Amino acid sequence: MKIRNALKPLLLILALLPTAAAQSTCAQTPEEFLGIDAILNDAAASLNLSGYAFVVVRDGETLYERSFGNINTDTPVQLASATKWMSGTLIMALVDQGAISLDDTTGQWLGWTGDKANITIRQLFSHTSGITPDAQDCIGTPFSTLQACAAQIEALDLVAAPGAEIHYGGNSMHVAGALCEVATGEAWIDLFQTFVKAPLGLVATEYGSDFNPRIAGGMRSSVNEYGRLMQMMLDNGEFGGMTVLSPASVDAMLANQAGDAAIGSIPPTADGRYMGYGIGNWAFRLNDDEEVVESSSPGLFGFNPWIDRERNYYAIFAVVDLNGRVDPFVRQLRAEVNAILDSGDLDCDFAVTSADIPLMTDALTDGMDPNACAPQNADVNRDGSIDGKDIRSFLSRLLGV
Repeated sequence: MKIRNALKPLLLILALLPTAAAQSTCAQTPEEFLGIDAILNDAAASLNLSGYAFVVVRDGETLYERSFGNINTDTPVQLASATKWMSGTLIMALVDQGAISLDDTTGQWLGWTGDKANITIRQLFSHTSGITPDAQDCIGTPFSTLQACAAQIEALDLVAAPGAEIHYGGNSMHVAGALCEVATGEAWIDLFQTFVKAPLGLVATEYGSDFNPRIAGGMRSSVNEYGRLMQMMLDNGEFGGMTVLSPASVDAMLANQAGDAAIGSIPPTADGRYMGYGIGNWAFRLNDDEEVVESSSPGLFGFNPWIDRERNYYAIFAVVDLNGRVDPFVRQLRAEVNAILDSGDLDCDFAVTSADIPLMTDALTDGMDPNACAPQNADVNRDGSIDGKDIRSFLSRLLGV
């Protein structure tokens, strides 16, 4: 009761503040991040990492940033499959330009025939084209071209009817790149420069081959440059005062474009989380309205970016290691970041507002109702207990200071 009496005057004042001044989605106190520190320390020791970089950016503000060893947030590293999100952005930019639509076909632009003629760009970029996921040698060599490689892929037998199954691989996206070159009359690398690289101000981000860029996995970039792509998506296609994508194209890129395709072959990093595949990215969580709210595009060599549209943040964990080894730590980081961002949000609206004050008061005095939407969020400072020590962290979040 003493705690309740001490809190009453302060909480009454806070409750009377204007709503805009009495809410925050960003402010955390340093002790809240100790869980992230512990996970990163464990990853570095367990995997014997030579370096890593990790950032969390919410509402356009960097909440957490830490680097170690030979990697920092400006170090270019191999993206591997994280390239798919960059390439998917170009696909949607060309849709915005009216140069292509997601339902354009290989028959329409590349002259493919038979069952292969009906394969759409949507299917090519969501791994549901039926094209074998086993990588053709030509997609990884600078001595070929997108057009020549697409012709080799056309000769392969389909592993499933177009649209029937999802088989994760790079061949189909290579075909999409060749299609875009024919549809626009311009090289993929030039299109990327015009519609993605220049608008986002990317300097260190590159495919490495001008004539045969590996559309699904050949790019290098840094955490800071890749973060511009993530922030653009969270800002509905805007970056630096420019429109990179329309809001509709951002929504389409992040939506499940694989439909109800059966799972044929997907990587272990998607196990237990698969909710569909967009244009170059995995859908890993849906909201109550069946909308995709968490998306990711992890790479084979440990580059792990994800965005959360409900919590309005992105995070990137960059290492140089096999992603199968890194993935358990990435899952821990994601869970811990979400728990931190949700701390103090006791009515589960993804913000800390004056509406949370009476709930927090109850949690500190009479105890949180175990049937409440998220009783664990009352442990605002993330020390494992709900007590007076949480007050400072709660007020920091509430006032954004």
